[in-house]
Amino acid sequence: MFRWVRKAMCAAGVLTTLKKTGVAPGFAQSLVDEHMPYFDATAHELRHLATQPRNIIAMIGLLHLVTKALQDVDDENLVLDILSLQKALRLGYEMLKYQLKTRQNWLQIAQGYNITLHLFLREKMMSEEELIETFEPSKLEFDHDLLESWR
Repeated sequence: MFRWVRKAMCAAGVLTTLKKTGVAPGFAQSLVDEHMPYFDATAHELRHLATQPRNIIAMIGLLHLVTKALQDVDDENLVLDILSLQKALRLGYEMLKYQLKTRQNWLQIAQGYNITLHLFLREKMMSEEELIETFEPSKLEFDHDLLESWR
């Protein structure tokens, strides 16, 4: 029961964030609907994180999956949708940097991001030392103006 609720909440959170970042509502809904197994696995893997960082990481992973699948598609009708996904991905990374910079559990958030990219995109898993080196909050800068523009 709890797993289904986590999946539904994660999917709803990602859908809301996609719409807020400028992805067309119908396109955002179809992306979420078509990738429900992704949300089941992601929500389970990120269950230790608070809702906001979990949804941001889930959105980034989903956007990487979708843009990777669409990179070879040659359809003029999808150009605006792909551009909106790229904008949403950029905003997603700014949101992630903000979470890493402002939360006490930044290392857990970085680990969740790393796990998500490893599981779904086959990226190399980073060691804890590499995560600390890459995501240490004092080294991160985020674009305040960009974050404010989508709120």
